[in-house]
Amino acid sequence: DEQFSMEYFGYLDLVLKTHKKYVKQGSKIFDIGCGDGKMSSLMIESGYDVTGFDFSADAIGFAKLINRRDSFHVVDLEKESLPVPGQAHGIIMVEVLEHLHPRHYPRVLADIKSHLSDDGVFIVSLPSRDLPLNERWHYVHVEEKEFVDLMTENGWVISERIYNYRLNHPAAWILQHG
Repeated sequence: DEQFSMEYFGYLDLVLKTHKKYVKQGSKIFDIGCGDGKMSSLMIESGYDVTGFDFSADAIGFAKLINRRDSFHVVDLEKESLPVPGQAHGIIMVEVLEHLHPRHYPRVLADIKSHLSDDGVFIVSLPSRDLPLNERWHYVHVEEKEFVDLMTENGWVISERIYNYRLNHPAAWILQHG
């Protein structure tokens, strides 16, 4: 509906503005869970060199089509590592972690860390625990303390929380190597 669309694009804008604060234009960015490429498209338009990854081959096909580039890859994070060499200065994971089974978190987070430059930033967002759990697609909605503990246990340092006041929960976390 129209309300959801306005909130969704406002949310993407919030993530983009946050990213611009930490990562200079022209930098290499990995968009993990890029879906149809809307966030990637905004990043590309803002001058970033974006490589996108998603579980869905259909979504990746659409991302390649709307962004007119082949830098989008199908990857199942529960079974494989990111299929690209090198590191990025910024990695974004917008509303993705809840789609992964928690037993995979340590390996996935270690893989992400290996692909992030030493001075890079990892921007993560999760749905509010207050929102209904879509059991078909989501394993869990994580509370803030659980998320902070998970990241700390896996060697990340939280440098900032960006809040969504309407939902009264962190909309995104800015993480760096610990």
